[in-house]
Amino acid sequence: MLQTNLLRTSTFRLAVIYLALFAASAITVLAYVYWNTAGFLGRQTDEAVQAEITGLAEQYAQGGLPLLVHTVIQRSRDPGQSIYLVLDPAGRVLAGTLDGKPNVRPGPDGWFDFDYRRKTIDGSLEVKAARARAFYLPEGYYLLVGRDVQERREIEDLITNSLVWAIVLTVALGLLGGLFMSRNMLARVDDINQTSRDIMQGDLSQRLPISGSGDELDQLARNLNEMLDQIEALMTGMRQVTDNIAHDLRSPLNRLRNRLEVTLMQDSSPADYRMALERTISEADQLLGTFNALLMIARAEAGALRESMTWVDPANVVQDVAEL
Repeated sequence: MLQTNLLRTSTFRLAVIYLALFAASAITVLAYVYWNTAGFLGRQTDEAVQAEITGLAEQYAQGGLPLLVHTVIQRSRDPGQSIYLVLDPAGRVLAGTLDGKPNVRPGPDGWFDFDYRRKTIDGSLEVKAARARAFYLPEGYYLLVGRDVQERREIEDLITNSLVWAIVLTVALGLLGGLFMSRNMLARVDDINQTSRDIMQGDLSQRLPISGSGDELDQLARNLNEMLDQIEALMTGMRQVTDNIAHDLRSPLNRLRNRLEVTLMQDSSPADYRMALERTISEADQLLGTFNALLMIARAEAGALRESMTWVDPANVVQDVAEL
């Protein structure tokens, strides 16, 4: 029941909306960061390969195929992250770091990605990823220039995993924060509802709890408590008025009833009945005057007659009393 009420609170809904907006903003920013990072690494790889191609093209222009093959052989001795391959028209390897032509169809611009085997320091073979560009030279010779991108792929995977976990943690922490705030808010609202139910059942001495944080709920609780103070004062004044009316009118009403009862018990003349009725009317007027005076006092104590009141100087009243 508490969980259902918790999920229905406006605080939780606002937290979810804010979380959705924040998550969307975070995803956009992180996607932009990933795009820039991965794009930079990709452009860096392509620029390095293109620089290799430019250098080999200059060697080919200066010395033809022999100088190109010689340059590739020299660079293949310590290739680093570079990949080279030169094939004759029959498909035989003339120079390079690969054992053969990759079984991958290049794109329209000549670029393609492929996997290849490379020896490690201990002599074992491991599969790595590469990106290259291939050309067909005159007379059917094949040239491939590429770059090992295994580390770049691992960095991209690390960045991707980090971004995914960042988004997941952001959403999870946002939900937990929303649940925590909603739970605290719901607890305070439950206290207010419980106090309100006690007040509605007649316990006007109850007051809404104030946490002391000074937030909007505390301000609302203070205003409601002040209203309850006024209501309690009005109810107390009403009870006092009721008691005063009952006390002040009991004796005159008893005298009035006894007089009428005595008049009815006696054999009286019409003049006596008329006199009794006149005295009864006179006492009824006195009763009405007393009742109106008590009501006016009650209204004055409740503040209902405050607009019709005027300021009185006690010194003048004391002086009039002294002269009297």
